[in-house]
Amino acid sequence: MKKHLLALLALGGLSMFPVHAFTPTVSLDCSGQNYCTANISGSPYDMITWNVDPGTTDAIYPIDCGNLDYCIFRCASQPGMVTVSVYLWNNYQMVGYDTRQALCSEV
Repeated sequence: MKKHLLALLALGGLSMFPVHAFTPTVSLDCSGQNYCTANISGSPYDMITWNVDPGTTDAIYPIDCGNLDYCIFRCASQPGMVTVSVYLWNNYQMVGYDTRQALCSEV
């Protein structure tokens, strides 16, 4: 009986210190052509990185769209669908990501 009472008191004491897990969420919007926007909520994150997989296109994008909430790309002569990924980092650990297909067209 005494052990159960101590366990209940210990659990009650822990509830005085609530745990807050703030995890960022990211959702890509690639509904236009030649760009994607990252809709980010929550925190913390201290870096944003991007990857554009050109597939069969000749997609060109900036060497580093990093730390921007959007990424612009284009296709010189072979348009099509590309796979765009955005990653959120905090202290060099990935804390969120999203991947979408996007239309890459000639500009």
